[in-house]
Amino acid sequence: MKYSAKQTLPSRVQQILDRCNTKHILYKNFRGEKKGFFFKLLLKEQCHVCAYCGVKLSADETKMHIDHFWPQSHSSNGVWDYQNWFASCGPPGKENRIPSTCGDAKGDWFDPSNTDLIPSNSGCEHRFRYGQFGGITAADSSDQLVTTFIDKLNLNDASLQYNRKAIIKSIESELPSTDDDIRAEIARWREVDGDGCAKSFGHVVANYLECEFGNLLV
Repeated sequence: MKYSAKQTLPSRVQQILDRCNTKHILYKNFRGEKKGFFFKLLLKEQCHVCAYCGVKLSADETKMHIDHFWPQSHSSNGVWDYQNWFASCGPPGKENRIPSTCGDAKGDWFDPSNTDLIPSNSGCEHRFRYGQFGGITAADSSDQLVTTFIDKLNLNDASLQYNRKAIIKSIESELPSTDDDIRAEIARWREVDGDGCAKSFGHVVANYLECEFGNLLV
């Protein structure tokens, strides 16, 4: 999971969602320019990467979707709540798509005991740990919610592990030797470019380095 801070919508924009809510408009009928506008807002907010795996997202709406973190089937109040919306890789309604990961795999699953494991929580990233070979686990082995979350979103899918392993392997042969240089390398993987885009899997590499060299960076 990648941390994605949520913004407060301008009043004129919030009014669009409020009207949808008060008129009981079905979310499946929310399309066209209005939905495209919110896609763009989410992409900008998330620095153009998936809120769950961190892969780079394109502006093509057929290759991503707006995921309701608290599923529509379980949270009628969250259907039109922008704070509950995140851009996720994978188009909606493609259950037989291979691989199915992130919001596409999550579907209607949620844990009613969950209060803070959500991409908009600044501490969410550090509850996960990435290994040298691309696997993802709970940073704390007793954190059952994270373990279940990884399983339900299929974040250890073979293709995700392959891509994470490849990018981690690519940096290991050129790791800097000093603490300051390691800090700079972590910052480089977390930075965004001039267009506001984060690096694909950038938070994965930063997390990996922070875990590997945490004792040096205190």
